[in-house]
Amino acid sequence: MAGVTLSTPAGGLLTEDPGFLCRLVVPFDIVQVSPNKRLHWARRAELTKLAHRACAAAWIAYQRPVAPPGGVNVRFTLLRSRAMDEDNAVACLKAIIDGLFHGLITVDDSPKYVHIIVVDQRPHKSHRADPTTIVEVWRRGE
Repeated sequence: MAGVTLSTPAGGLLTEDPGFLCRLVVPFDIVQVSPNKRLHWARRAELTKLAHRACAAAWIAYQRPVAPPGGVNVRFTLLRSRAMDEDNAVACLKAIIDGLFHGLITVDDSPKYVHIIVVDQRPHKSHRADPTTIVEVWRRGE
């Protein structure tokens, strides 16, 4: 995808990266499916299904990108009103990871196919009304 400009974890810019696959915007607040929340199993399943549907909609909106056989590297950017502990942020991403990388972008979400590079958080009060997760995917270097 030519003309794409992304910021890297170090703060630099990647412009027209040939390994870049997609940038998906998933409008879902991951804290809803936090493993730390005490929810009835049926309610948790319902919220997980909502997360999977949001992932599928983002995947379809980006014209259904599919990963090459070598797998992908993934960067998550959380746009929320408040920052989360890093370990909780990763745990809350399970529904997003399953929704995107278990049959859509990759065949499976195992380490053979998906490598999570970084989880970046950008808390700001303007994200209170519309918490979002941005998922950036690159082809894994051989």
